[in-house]
Amino acid sequence: MGHDVVRDDHAHLVALHDVEKALDSGKFDAVIAEDSREGTRVGAGGTPTFFINGRPILGAVPVDQFRRVIDEELKKAGVATR
Repeated sequence: MGHDVVRDDHAHLVALHDVEKALDSGKFDAVIAEDSREGTRVGAGGTPTFFINGRPILGAVPVDQFRRVIDEELKKAGVATR
């Protein structure tokens, strides 16, 4: 294992520590709560959630599912697809 790998691993640990420290401080509680409410309001019940013209795609799905939804939306809009 090279030194870059060790440095990268350490950087991730430091970054994770910084995130944990910020979350534990409560400094971002209101922002997180508002983001959570907004996600619930728009139907984002988990991560990842994507929206294509308001149509939700929930979870890690195959790229073909994105293509199908995008093609359907393009067709509705009168735009030629591939």
